[in-house]
Amino acid sequence: MSELWRFPFNLPRPPDGVLHADDIVRIMEEQAASIAPGDPQHAAAQFELMRAYGLAGRLDDSRAVLQGLLDNDGPLDAKARAAVVLGASAERARDFVTAVEIYRMAVELDPSLYWGHNNLAYSLSQLGRHQEAEPEARAAIAVEPAAFNAHKNLGVALEGLGHYAEAARSYLLAIRAEPFERRAYNHLEQMIARNPATLREVEGLAEEMEFYQPSGLVRRLTERARNDS
Repeated sequence: MSELWRFPFNLPRPPDGVLHADDIVRIMEEQAASIAPGDPQHAAAQFELMRAYGLAGRLDDSRAVLQGLLDNDGPLDAKARAAVVLGASAERARDFVTAVEIYRMAVELDPSLYWGHNNLAYSLSQLGRHQEAEPEARAAIAVEPAAFNAHKNLGVALEGLGHYAEAARSYLLAIRAEPFERRAYNHLEQMIARNPATLREVEGLAEEMEFYQPSGLVRRLTERARNDS
């Protein structure tokens, strides 16, 4: 086979033209079965099969393929990236316990892998394990200082730990990195609604929030704080 089938590109289409998850699994199973160990394309075919099982929600099958990739010779960073792909499949299935386990494996294989630390931080916070999530988010920031997701995930962890002023600063860094991405702003606004004193604790917070997203909530809370003082 001269060129591998890779999802979502260059896949053979069924008669109705619509590829379902089971179709992708079948294609990738046939491809993987046709490429023997020792072939230069073997690892890549196994990786595509692992992805296909993950897309279909077959996490046990996906994990079995990943284990085969880990057991074979190959660069550690490539193995770590493969683990991140499986971790993302576990995230999509809302299986954050498995996601945490897989992402930990990824960062052990490659401590410099941004997506390993970042996604591990996110998954830990989804489980309420914010104290563990914080250093993982900081490790992601150390690798990619301007990354939106890492600052947003650090904000989530700090908020979960009750460090609202620090969380607000992290959310602001995320907003500055991606001004049109609303997730960090939404987290910040909801946190402010629950903890309005943060507006007084972080200098310029209300003004910056109003700059990025004019909000009646922020104005009302700011006016209330002035009246209370």
